[in-house]
Amino acid sequence: MALQCECTDYRYNSPINLASIPPDATSLTFYDFSLSVIPSNAFPNLPNCNKITITNTETSSIESDAFNGLSSITSLLITRTKLTTLVQGAFNGLISLTTLNLFGNELSQLDPSLFSGLSSLTSLQIRNNHLSQLDLSLFGELTALSELDLSDNELSQLDPATYNGLASLTELFLTSNQLSQLHPSTFNGLTSLKTLNLFGNKFSQLDPLVFSGLTSLTELYLGSNQLSQLDSSLFEGLPSLEVLALSSNQLSQLDASLFDGLTSLSSLRLNGNKLSKFPPKIFNNLSLLTTLNLQDNKITELALSLFSELSALQTLNLHSNNLDTLKWDVFGKSYKQPGIL
Repeated sequence: MALQCECTDYRYNSPINLASIPPDATSLTFYDFSLSVIPSNAFPNLPNCNKITITNTETSSIESDAFNGLSSITSLLITRTKLTTLVQGAFNGLISLTTLNLFGNELSQLDPSLFSGLSSLTSLQIRNNHLSQLDLSLFGELTALSELDLSDNELSQLDPATYNGLASLTELFLTSNQLSQLHPSTFNGLTSLKTLNLFGNKFSQLDPLVFSGLTSLTELYLGSNQLSQLDSSLFEGLPSLEVLALSSNQLSQLDASLFDGLTSLSSLRLNGNKLSKFPPKIFNNLSLLTTLNLQDNKITELALSLFSELSALQTLNLHSNNLDTLKWDVFGKSYKQPGIL
């Protein structure tokens, strides 16, 4: 048995008898060997253990009650294994768990009651798996959850009740899935949400009410989709929004009032679209904007005083457009010139 010991941090990279783990262990790491099954009651007599990491193993099955009795565990990482599913009761007994990381496995389905009893959980990462759907009750008991990462899966739709009850959620990552539409009530009740990342999906349009009620939202990422038009009221009711990323879509025109309510916005990314011109007053209410990226569009002209109200602007990127000349009157007569790329 290869064993490295640093105080009570035990690391194993060859098969062991789980029952032989020293009872004073506070942290366990299993890596790079074939721990194929984690059986029921696999870790007896570990009253002080607060963290378990299982990574790069051949683990394909975790039995019900596998972690039973580990009431002090606050962090459980099971990453880069052969797990395809997790059965009911797999996490029974983990009453103190705050962080659960299931990154990079082969999970294609999760039992609806898998997270039942994890009332202390604040961070749940299921990134880079093969999930195509989520049961309505999957997250229902995670009332303390603040971070949920479902990026790099195969989700093609979300039931509007998926996130019901997650009033403490501040970060939601749905990057690089197969989503093409969202019900207008999908994010209802997420009043604490600050970051919503929908980058790299297949949206061509969004319901104008889909973000309504997200009054705490500060960052919204919609880049690398297929958006060709945006309703003029899409961003209404987002008074706290500071970062809006719309890069790498198919946008060819924008409504003059699209950004009117975004009075807290500091960064706006419109690069990588098909925009050729802008309504003259489209940026007039963005007095806190410091960064505006218009790179890689088809801009041929800029309206007189287009940027005149952007008094905080520090960086303007107009690279890779069709502008022959840039007239300084687009910034207004008494405007301090920003850094231009």
